[in-house]
Amino acid sequence: MYYLVRSWPFSTAHLIDADMSIDFAKYTTPEDRVAVIATSPLTDNEIWTRFVPGDLAMFQCGDLARTVNIPVPEAVAKKAAEPLQKACVGSALKIKADSNDRGS
Repeated sequence: MYYLVRSWPFSTAHLIDADMSIDFAKYTTPEDRVAVIATSPLTDNEIWTRFVPGDLAMFQCGDLARTVNIPVPEAVAKKAAEPLQKACVGSALKIKADSNDRGS
């Protein structure tokens, strides 16, 4: 999981998966602030912060207010360190293989 906090002065964000940009300065005011939380970074020209395994975060009024880290088992931390795409593809392949073993 990743997050970023956008606040004034807002800039233009460019999406990773599409050739599209949005200039947030056109749609916001100096009083605005927003936190974006996603499973992977959505833009390629902003700084995203990665949560570490076990992180719990509280956002208030669009800003990170507090974080706490709860220790996680070593196996969970190891899996979390794998690239997300590899973990998802591996899980999908295992599900497919299990379905084939059951005759589905």
